[in-house]
Amino acid sequence: AVVCFWVFSKSSIVLPAIVFTKPLVFFLTLLTLSLAGSIPLLYVFGPFQWIAFGPLLIGQGCRFILYPVYFFAGVAVGAHGLEKSILMQEGPLSKQWFFWLIASIFSALFFLITFASVHLDPTAKWAAPEGWVKLGFSMTLYCTTVSITFIALFLRFANNRYSIIDNLCDNAYGIYLVHYPFIIWSQYSLLGSSMPAISKALIVFIITLGLSWGTSVLLRSIPGVRKIL
Repeated sequence: AVVCFWVFSKSSIVLPAIVFTKPLVFFLTLLTLSLAGSIPLLYVFGPFQWIAFGPLLIGQGCRFILYPVYFFAGVAVGAHGLEKSILMQEGPLSKQWFFWLIASIFSALFFLITFASVHLDPTAKWAAPEGWVKLGFSMTLYCTTVSITFIALFLRFANNRYSIIDNLCDNAYGIYLVHYPFIIWSQYSLLGSSMPAISKALIVFIITLGLSWGTSVLLRSIPGVRKIL
């Protein structure tokens, strides 16, 4: 992560500043990279197959490259400078929150219509059906649009300061780095339970957030680690 941040501190050499200061340009850049990373893997794995390494579940096959794409996008924006980017308070993205909210609704409808129009059988061996490219495009478009929309809404409306939220913000990166084992194993531990899916999801969320947050706090108590996290 340290190496990545150092490299992307020179990100203006690779990407022009407009990518980080104009919401629509950032969105189109992120969408292009997301499509390049997801469409080929969707053809190979389909939307239902997950990748596992031994007993460890790594992630959804068609989204595997999206994880580093979004990770490096965040690093690039952070290295450019939050107050000089689309993430600045009262910046262009926060002022465009309604536009992005409407865009996310339309992208959701487009995805649902496309998903319903493509014949998919999650129980059969994957073979790319007619319309799979359109499905992949609509799915990636929806994910990218919703991601930008949530950021815009938080920038616009989540301006009150609370100590616990500030602490969560301080530990957000650490939580991101360490959460995966907690969410995987808490999900695995509930596989045999007959409780409703919503109850399982709530339990997994609480366990994952609590353990990840606590782990990040402990790691950040180490002086050398704190500089990274």
